[in-house]
Amino acid sequence: MQGWDRIMILNCESRDHAHSIANADPFAEKGYYQDRSILEVEPANADNNYLL
Repeated sequence: MQGWDRIMILNCESRDHAHSIANADPFAEKGYYQDRSILEVEPANADNNYLL
């Protein structure tokens, strides 16, 4: 499936928790993904003025 991008969104307490979940993915364990990035996303809401 070359050229297909995938995204997985996790709600985690920490970056370490996100890594442990991502590493436990059976496809990751088999080396299915060529690369992986874990990014933190901050929600835009009224409390943070929608990140403006």
